[in-house]
Amino acid sequence: MQEKPFVAICKIEEPKTSGITPMLQDEIRGTYPAYISLQAGEKVSIDESCRQLLLFLIQGSVDFIQNDSTPLTFAERVAYIPDPQIRTEIQANSDSFLFMLSWDVSEEDRCLLKNRPIRYPYIQYYRNCPQYTEPFKSAKTISRTIVPHNLLPRFSMGSNEAGENDRVEMNNHPHIDQYFFSFPENDVFLLIENKKIHFTGNTFLHVPLGCNHGVEIGSGQKMHYIWIDFIIDAEGIKYLDTVHQPIQSNNQVERKEKI
Repeated sequence: MQEKPFVAICKIEEPKTSGITPMLQDEIRGTYPAYISLQAGEKVSIDESCRQLLLFLIQGSVDFIQNDSTPLTFAERVAYIPDPQIRTEIQANSDSFLFMLSWDVSEEDRCLLKNRPIRYPYIQYYRNCPQYTEPFKSAKTISRTIVPHNLLPRFSMGSNEAGENDRVEMNNHPHIDQYFFSFPENDVFLLIENKKIHFTGNTFLHVPLGCNHGVEIGSGQKMHYIWIDFIIDAEGIKYLDTVHQPIQSNNQVERKEKI
């Protein structure tokens, strides 16, 4: 009988303490995922000067502050990539929950960044994310690009959303190592090879590299999770260029109304 693959999973229970809590550190080598829980009025300081940093506000309202600059206030789902050379502070205006990810930057990455200048901070409101399609998803599924794969070296991030009675067919990308992080409303069955996992909200996991995987969404269920890609080589870039087909912006509103 085929051996079931090991899937590293971190289920976030109701946070008992405020601050930064690591999740599956270095599960993908050189990556350091965490979540941040803050009560109204609390503040946390992040110094990841030797790494790339990404923050995603899941719920609540926060100010992002760098070097005592004017605070940037957000009260909706948003991705925020600050200048990694500058300390970042997060001030909670209400009880707030964020996903945090940092990762090592190689010398090759630094060379690529010199030819790919990024204007910090990078801000992408979730409601305005460009959408794309893939051949193994139904027409009812909404897929979003949060961080395009041509922005930062070796990295991309997006999401999948669909209502009940839908499916993401089994697929595989051996040149991309991938994490999933579920929004609170997510409730589906994740298929990884011959393993079926009840994938609920506020869960972070690593899809084993090279494994076939898909999603079943049953009656009364909802799919809504973030995927985080670490691209291994040029074949991974080619895969994303080929499989992710952008949707024209004038068609995106119609798709949102279906869910």
